[in-house]
Amino acid sequence: AAMGATITHFGPHGAGQAAKATNQIMVAGIIRANAEAMAFARAQGLDLGKVVATLSKGAGGSWYLANRGPYMERGDYPAGFRVRLHQKDLLICREMAREAGATLPAVENALADYARLVADGHGDEDISSMFRLTSALFTHG
Repeated sequence: AAMGATITHFGPHGAGQAAKATNQIMVAGIIRANAEAMAFARAQGLDLGKVVATLSKGAGGSWYLANRGPYMERGDYPAGFRVRLHQKDLLICREMAREAGATLPAVENALADYARLVADGHGDEDISSMFRLTSALFTHG
């Protein structure tokens, strides 16, 4: 109860770790998609506050957009879930995938992006700081 409201038994030893890894892979894709979309919106001259408020209610809406979109809007990334922590989790995902004979592009792309953020001194910022990288994709934004 101290850790959260939902407790699910997934199976034998290691199944919980696999479920957590599954979540981390999903989050990696969500982070990137939201950062790219917000960078696109800004490059189009849209008010990011209005984008977050409106699109959070639509098909593209998510907990992440509603709660981390404002960080991207402000360009301020207070430590929520730190880049370094997600990087650590994705390294575990990478190893688990390799043991199963797979390479996961979402994981590999996120790890490359996180390596850049950490190298630039942003490892202790919230994962929404991915917006720093996607904003740079637009030369006029």
